Amino acid sequence: MFNKIRKYYYWPGLERDINNFVSRCDKCQRQKHSTYVKEPMTITTTAHTAMEKIFLDVVGPLDQDHKGYRYILTMQCELSKFVQAVPLLTKSTSEVAQAFVNSFILSYGIPTEIATDRGTEFLSSTMAEVCTLLNITKLQSTAYHHQSIGALENSHKNLGAYLRIQTDNHPESWSNWLPFWCFSYNTSVHTETKFTPFELVYGKKCILPSNLSNGTIDPLYTCDDYPKELKYRLQVSQKEARDNLIFSKTVRKNVYDKNSKSVVYKPNDLVVIKKENCSKFDSPWTEPYTVIRDLSPNVELIKDGKISIVHKNRTKLYKS
Repeated sequence: MFNKIRKYYYWPGLERDINNFVSRCDKCQRQKHSTYVKEPMTITTTAHTAMEKIFLDVVGPLDQDHKGYRYILTMQCELSKFVQAVPLLTKSTSEVAQAFVNSFILSYGIPTEIATDRGTEFLSSTMAEVCTLLNITKLQSTAYHHQSIGALENSHKNLGAYLRIQTDNHPESWSNWLPFWCFSYNTSVHTETKFTPFELVYGKKCILPSNLSNGTIDPLYTCDDYPKELKYRLQVSQKEARDNLIFSKTVRKNVYDKNSKSVVYKPNDLVVIKKENCSKFDSPWTEPYTVIRDLSPNVELIKDGKISIVHKNRTKLYKS
């Protein structure tokens, strides 16, 4: 635009004025795809022991299988990466809460924290009451920003590939394969912890069918020796796994932050939010919201009397 206008007009600060005019165009700011904020990665806290912090998520809806199941509740330990997957008929709050209690808490005990996305099944009063009753701290990711439960999201990719392969000829049988996937995942060495999830939970390697013919015999323990040995092995392996996990998180953050583009919003700034899953002809950005305060990496906004907390990666400054 500058090159076109300067052919016919000139005044001091012409280019600056053109840039300011264009940058404040409402349609340009809301209709065009443009570079926006990329906050530095935040390293979350890392659990010290297995089953201390648990990620929960629901996969689906899937094609209904022969038992009527359409969803999967996945639960994963943040430290050991031990995973449990339970088929569900629906993703109602009561069914999700019951599956969590029956399939996880009754087997592995009460976790200190659970982290979920903002699905209605996790934000309901029923789930809140369960957490209050069991003294569990409940954490939620911001909308459309699942990186805070990214480990479980990565496990879902593995689950999807496994089910596609195993149910190729019989897709209606996918729920039958969930226990086999859990066993396979929990007995495989995780790339970040360098241990199998099974080993970090039970303090020993799992005996697999392929191990039965190798002649390996575990050492014998007396009744007094075994608890001490088990406790020692769990303490050492979980500490080493935690160190490996923190190192992996740090490396990933350093790589990610090289291309970060952070911003600090001030109260009363206007920002637009990137829409998710909009059509080709929809505006990719929302109407402007007013900033209440910067909560890096999130921002607290208000519009029409409603307060929202949004990750800043989904926002950009709006110039009025």
